[in-house]
Amino acid sequence: MFKKILLVSLAAATVAFINPVGSQAVYAATDQSSTANKSVDGFEYKISSGKVTITAYKGSDKTVKIPSKIEGSNVTAIGNEAFKGNTTIKEVTVSSKVTKIGKSAFSGCSKLKTISIPATLTDVKENAFRKASKLEKVNYAGSEDDWKKIDIDDGNDYLTDATINYNIKNGKKLKYPKTKDDFKVSYTSKLTFSGHDPRFEDFGDITVKFNGETYEVSEIKINKDIKKFQIRELKSADDDIEKAVKNLTKGENGMSFSIKPYKVTSDDSVSVKMKGRHLKRVKILLDDDYYKVSDKEYDYDKKRRKITFKGDHFKGSYKIQDEDVE
Repeated sequence: MFKKILLVSLAAATVAFINPVGSQAVYAATDQSSTANKSVDGFEYKISSGKVTITAYKGSDKTVKIPSKIEGSNVTAIGNEAFKGNTTIKEVTVSSKVTKIGKSAFSGCSKLKTISIPATLTDVKENAFRKASKLEKVNYAGSEDDWKKIDIDDGNDYLTDATINYNIKNGKKLKYPKTKDDFKVSYTSKLTFSGHDPRFEDFGDITVKFNGETYEVSEIKINKDIKKFQIRELKSADDDIEKAVKNLTKGENGMSFSIKPYKVTSDDSVSVKMKGRHLKRVKILLDDDYYKVSDKEYDYDKKRRKITFKGDHFKGSYKIQDEDVE
């Protein structure tokens, strides 16, 4: 009787010991399933921390659209060698949440001609497009400035040498800009005081770049109080583009500029009016016209006959010569 009870007790103890280990094994398997490769519609993938990485493509389609979500989680990366050596695909659309294209992801994709890339992309790893020699067109959802911010590693010449079409969203080119980030304005933003209020020509050649096209600006509206200007007219641009740019650069959203003081040196043409040793008036030749300098904008050293300029319009110094006196 004693032995039987002891045997049962040992068996119970054994079961009690095995069950925790079994539970641990089950939990470990559950954890691994979140990172182990799975497959759907030809895509192999893994999920980690609620984010999906495409690890391989086993399908046979020539045109491939990478899903934006799998199992309710965002696809955020194309893994290393995911499409490596695929000689079938000709066109790939990368989903809108992807931030990374891994090492050798499309290496050897010798028939790939077109790839669509989201504005969310931040990294293209080494040799991601090595030997993708047919790649000729990249449809990019962001602007040209956004593209330049992408960290593209070595071995991706076929990607960077392709024709980059900017602002392509859902396969369609934007007909007109919707935000200021959709276009780029080039102009001279730092002006030097020229004796008059800023004028159109002071900004140099003003151009607007949108969707790979460059438009010349032919008219602006300058607000000198807030130091910004609005673009009013674009040469050769569609009405929708011109209207959008005009609205997006209005008022406080205008293109900013600054005015730095003119530096006066001994090379400048200066005219002064003297009364004895006292300086009564100072004029400086700017843009072929003499500008009268306010007496608050300079200090005068009588002994050295030296003018030291200050204020918003001028800086530097000038020593009066006899020929400068009227």
